[in-house]
Amino acid sequence: MMEEIPEVVASFGPLAAFWEPLSEQAGYMGVMNGPTKVDVFPIGASRRIQPPWLLSADTLASIDGHFWDWTLWLGGKALRGERQLVADELVKMHGHLLASLGVASAPRSLDEVVALYRRARAEAVDALGVAVNPELGRQVSEVLHRHSLLAPDATP
Repeated sequence: MMEEIPEVVASFGPLAAFWEPLSEQAGYMGVMNGPTKVDVFPIGASRRIQPPWLLSADTLASIDGHFWDWTLWLGGKALRGERQLVADELVKMHGHLLASLGVASAPRSLDEVVALYRRARAEAVDALGVAVNPELGRQVSEVLHRHSLLAPDATP
């Protein structure tokens, strides 16, 4: 069944989709237009926790999808007032994802993480000579701004 999940999710045209790299419980993450986050958890299935991302031309689009999926999820936690969880996850995000892009320290807010990520991604795009579809980032930024989680100038 796990082998079929990516194909089934792909049939819905997600903006990003990937196996959750930071949990032993298998979960396939997808972000659809809207943006709408959809997670599929096959009961009883497990996977190995993955090491931090390594930046390359082959991984930049996947890093982008993971970043925006994670940021959208954090937006939901921020709306519920889960400040400590958001702070802890930003540190975790730095270690697993942002450090590979050259971000020196963990961000302290959604505004800061989005700004740092955008700068680092732009530098990676230039250095690697690859393009990243901006649609997922645009949609996530807009919804976070709409809920007052990002400053107006943080929306592209």
